Amino acid sequence: MPPLAHDFFRQVLRHPRLAEDFKQGQLSPLLDYIFRYWRLDLSQLETNNFDLEECYTFIELQRRESYFKGDSDGLAQMSRIQSLLTSLLLDYLSECEHWFYNAPAFIELGRVILQTNSGVLTFNYDTLLESVIENVSPPNKNALEALTKREHSMAQKRVESSNIMRQQGLSEEEISNNVYDYDAITDEHIAYSFHQWNSYLAYRVRFDEVALRVPGLLRIVPGTQYYNHPSNTLEHMPFLKLHGSLGWFIHSGYRIDGERLTNNENIKEGKTVLRRSSARFNMPEIDYSYAEVLLPLILTPVLNKPYDEHPVFQTIWAEARKELEKCRRLVIGGYSFPPTDFHVRRLLREAFCEHHLEELCVINPDTSVVPRAKDMCNYQGSVLVCSNLEEFIKKGI
Repeated sequence: MPPLAHDFFRQVLRHPRLAEDFKQGQLSPLLDYIFRYWRLDLSQLETNNFDLEECYTFIELQRRESYFKGDSDGLAQMSRIQSLLTSLLLDYLSECEHWFYNAPAFIELGRVILQTNSGVLTFNYDTLLESVIENVSPPNKNALEALTKREHSMAQKRVESSNIMRQQGLSEEEISNNVYDYDAITDEHIAYSFHQWNSYLAYRVRFDEVALRVPGLLRIVPGTQYYNHPSNTLEHMPFLKLHGSLGWFIHSGYRIDGERLTNNENIKEGKTVLRRSSARFNMPEIDYSYAEVLLPLILTPVLNKPYDEHPVFQTIWAEARKELEKCRRLVIGGYSFPPTDFHVRRLLREAFCEHHLEELCVINPDTSVVPRAKDMCNYQGSVLVCSNLEEFIKKGI
C-alpha cells in the first residue's frame, strides 16, 4: 500500500526485496545516519514510526551547510545519503503501481474523474491515478491502426530491400548496414497512445524530451516535436502533480563516474525528460548517449520545499491556481492540511479570496480536517464528509 510519512520505513521493511537491500548493507550509509541522529536501528525502524519529512529536512539542512562552508567531502556525503533515501522512496512507490488493479473503488474513482472531466491536483509522486484514468478511457483505435499499418509497411520494405541486395550479391553484413531503417521514428509513433486520455498531455507542462509511448525500445524525441504534433495538441483535463512524479527527470550534467561532461557534450544540463514509469525505479537513471545521470524531478518531503526552484513547478503551481479559481465543486481526498505545507494554504486562500465554492467534499476518516478545509477555502456552506473512498463512490457523488 502507498505509505504515509510516519510509517514509510515500517512499510518498506515489510517488503521482501527492499528489506533484503537493508540487510545486505546496500543502504548502510542511510541506516548509519538514522542511527547516529535518532538512535533507531533496523529492528526499531521495523516497529516504530519515523518521520520521513523530519529526516529529509535534517539531511537538506546539513547538505546546505556543507555547501556554504565549501566542505566538498561533507557535501558529497550528504548528497549520497539524500540520493539513497530518494531512491528508496521512489523504488517503493514504483512497487505500488500494481496495487490499483485490485482496488475497485480506485478504478471507479478514475472513471468518475474521466466522465465528469474533472481536473486533478495531487502531491503524490506515483502514477497510480493517472494510470487508472487512462485504463478506463476508450482505446485510441485510430492511432493503433495507423501505427500497425506503418509497422507492417516498414517490415515489408525491410524484407524487400534485403532481397534486392542479396540478388545484387551483397553480403549479410553489407545488407544489415544498408537495409531500410525499420526503427525510424515516424508521425505514427509520435501520435501513438493506446488510450484516448493521455497523461503526458494532461500534466500541463512541456518537457524538453519525451519518451514515446510505443511499446518496446525506449525512443526519445524533442519535446517540440512531440507536443507540436496535431494529435498531441488536443485539450485534456488537467492532471497537475505539484510535487513532481515518477518518470520526470532532469539532466544533471554529470556522467555516472562522477565526471562533469565537457562543454561540447554538456548541451542538455538542466533539460527535462518525461519517461514512462517502469516496474521498478532505478537510481540513478541514465541517459546512455553520454552515460549522463538523470536526477528525479520531484520535491522531496523537506520542511521548506523549493517550489520556485524549477520552471516546471512554477508552471504547475500557476496552472493549479487557475483551476481552483474557476472551481465550483472541490473534493479533497486524504489531505490533512499539515502546518508545514504553507504554500498549499497560500494557494487555497488566494484562489478563494474572491471566488466562492458551491460545494465542498472531504474524504478523510479524521473529521478534524473539515474545519481546516472550510477555513482554507473560505467556504461557508455545509460540507459533505466521507470517511473513505468506498463511501464516496457508494454515494454516487
